Amino acid sequence: MELRYLRYFVAVVEEQSFTKAAERLFIAQPPLSRQIQNLENELGVQLFERGSRPLQTTTAGQFLYQHALKLLSNAEEVKSMTKRIGLIERTLTIGFVGSLLFGLLPRIIYLYRQQHPHLNIQLIELSTNEQLQSLKEGRIDVGFGRLRISDPAVKKSTFAQRKTSCCSPFKSSNCSTRRGSAFSRFG
Repeated sequence: MELRYLRYFVAVVEEQSFTKAAERLFIAQPPLSRQIQNLENELGVQLFERGSRPLQTTTAGQFLYQHALKLLSNAEEVKSMTKRIGLIERTLTIGFVGSLLFGLLPRIIYLYRQQHPHLNIQLIELSTNEQLQSLKEGRIDVGFGRLRISDPAVKKSTFAQRKTSCCSPFKSSNCSTRRGSAFSRFG
């Protein structure tokens, strides 16, 4: 028994007319009548009192109507829940270097979530080299880093080229010093 037959049957019962039901379903009346006949043949029972105006159901028709409403409601609920579960199960795992939290990354993630609200986004802080390995092993789907890489197994896109400042304690050998502050530019 097809759900479509049940939808057609419910429409005929509720409209008490094949013509009105056909209009409600946006189909022609003769195919609707044939579908109801097919349903009656499949079940081996008559569902409507023939010749009665307005159209009335038989006892078997009333039984089917009550259960068809439940079945159709359950089918819609199952369809809706399955779609939601399918959307929730999709996860995008993003690797990133910690310093990008102060740059474009939060904005990129925000905009992506706006476009894909049902997608679960998982963030994992990793060094650029750890991201490369994780991408190859399938542990992350995308990575955001600062180091320039050259690996034929990984596709690279550059979002922004910005100079980054390095801060270190006074008189550190890691950065050049000027008047008590330690800053160095590198790109």
